[in-house]
Amino acid sequence: SSVLYGIQFAKDEMKKRGYAFLVEGYMDVIACHKNGLANAVAPCGTAVTREQLKLVSRYCGEIILLLDGDAAGVKGAVRALKEGVNLEDIKFSVILLPKGMDPDEYFKENQMEDFERLLENRIEAFDFCIEYKSKDVDLKDYQVLSGVLKFLFEYIASWESGITRELLLQRLSEKLSLNLGTVEQEFERFLGLMKNNFVEKESESSDEKQKISEDSENKNVFLLDAVSRKEIDLILYLLFYDKSEELVEQCELKKDFFSNQAIADLYDFSRENHFSKELFLE
Repeated sequence: SSVLYGIQFAKDEMKKRGYAFLVEGYMDVIACHKNGLANAVAPCGTAVTREQLKLVSRYCGEIILLLDGDAAGVKGAVRALKEGVNLEDIKFSVILLPKGMDPDEYFKENQMEDFERLLENRIEAFDFCIEYKSKDVDLKDYQVLSGVLKFLFEYIASWESGITRELLLQRLSEKLSLNLGTVEQEFERFLGLMKNNFVEKESESSDEKQKISEDSENKNVFLLDAVSRKEIDLILYLLFYDKSEELVEQCELKKDFFSNQAIADLYDFSRENHFSKELFLE
């Protein structure tokens, strides 16, 4: 989750050009480097992580998501952009290759001059989010528009900076041809609903904890804390260790070590019975 494929070969070119290409897979990195894009890297794993984006930001000021233009590529771009929220001193943009091509397929049919035009016309991160959600839908339908705004408001609300939020709301207003005042009003209403939902969930969580506690008292069962679970892990380890009794003697491990009385008794029982697995389970 914190490693990028090809970073050791790409970092100098990132510094030189001021930006990096983030592609989907290992073979995409190889295809990019073969065709002159020596500042390309890919996540080691199925999805881009915040740690990986931070790693790229050490070497350049812009991350360009270079992805297949298919549905999976588009969704991958949106997920990556959400991971990049609130990262300082780094901007994000997107290039979707035509016809769902990967970089290797693209460069078999196109020249570097063609790619340079794609690079010049790369899409800013938030503009991409707007296009992704509003493309081929009827924004005159209130319910459709409401769904689009909810998705985009969630992205905007993720930003901690009030200035960034203000700029994104302005951009949203321009791109969708909506009145800025109305957009801001709807955003404030959205934030209020988010806050209410959070309070309700916290209340439900508190009620559930109280219910579990009451059930525990009624049924005479105990809930294990983190320390108790680790103590049980220790007993299980001793059960499956061939020289457990020798190890116990060396460590001078006694019943007093255990904080939970029931687990202390369980340990004592295990020791008295020479750590018999069958008796322990019984």
